[in-house]
Amino acid sequence: MPPDLRLCFDYYCAVFPTGHNIVKDDLVHQWIALHLIEPSETLSAAQIAEEHITRLQNMSFLQTAELDHASGANKGAILLTMDGAVHNLIATTFLENSSYHLATNHHGKLDVPYGKYIRALRCVGCSNVEFKGGSFPHEKWLRVLELTESSVLKLPDYILQLKHLGYLKISKFTGLVTLPESVGHLKNLFHIDLSGCSRLAALPESFGDLVNLTHVNLSRCHGLTELPQPLQKLGKLVHLDLSFWSCFEGIGERLGGLTNLEHLNLSHPCCHLVQHRSDLQGLKDGLCKLTKLRYLNLSACLNPIFNYPQSQEDSLKFLGECVSGLSSLEHLDLS
Repeated sequence: MPPDLRLCFDYYCAVFPTGHNIVKDDLVHQWIALHLIEPSETLSAAQIAEEHITRLQNMSFLQTAELDHASGANKGAILLTMDGAVHNLIATTFLENSSYHLATNHHGKLDVPYGKYIRALRCVGCSNVEFKGGSFPHEKWLRVLELTESSVLKLPDYILQLKHLGYLKISKFTGLVTLPESVGHLKNLFHIDLSGCSRLAALPESFGDLVNLTHVNLSRCHGLTELPQPLQKLGKLVHLDLSFWSCFEGIGERLGGLTNLEHLNLSHPCCHLVQHRSDLQGLKDGLCKLTKLRYLNLSACLNPIFNYPQSQEDSLKFLGECVSGLSSLEHLDLS
């Protein structure tokens, strides 16, 4: 393997256990956050990452996994995995001096090795972990941090002082109600995943200071009651997942300013009140401005909009107004 491909493969073997499935885009973003891939004169870092994945698939080191919706992955997602025998063979030869780590939970403490400069850390199953200062050794080096399944009520401040962090996943933190204003200090962050933080009620105003964000996942954050007006400052945002969302007032206005969006998931809104219908109907005012949109998921989104006597002609007219002008659209889900 060429050196850059070997580094990418080393990372995969170090942090993903045998049989683990990962969304391809997440793997690409982690490689980029770690600077394992740099753009060339002709190709972006993401395009080079795609070439690496194709090459690893051709070598039978990576393979496509069957999409399991129970995992929370979107319909359009591509899952990657590695054969167990290959993983075990590679892991014994590649990973002696790895600067990446898969942490496990031993009686409320993370088994993070001291004396190593950890650049990527995944903590899977953090339900009993007490996140205190010093939980992550050499915190200033971290560029990828993934924490899943915890009931903590607030994030420790030191996590939000990781100035080099590019990829942050805080998933299924079911006790988390809000994020501190200091989240705006993560200036290098381009990917944030808060999926499954079901009690998250608001995003801080400083969320709009994360001007390098390109990917935001708020799926299953159905406690979120609104999107902040600084969201308009996220001019680089290309991917926004709001699936299983509450119906925000002014959602059309909020989305309409994100003119670089290419991927938008608004499926399965948690809408039960009469006033939600008018909020959803305001969607069309924002959607028609997203001229770069390539993927739009409105699955189950139309049910509460049309849940009253309305002619088929009026329903089709509304749909037409939603997608008119979306000349870049490649995938539309109205199921």
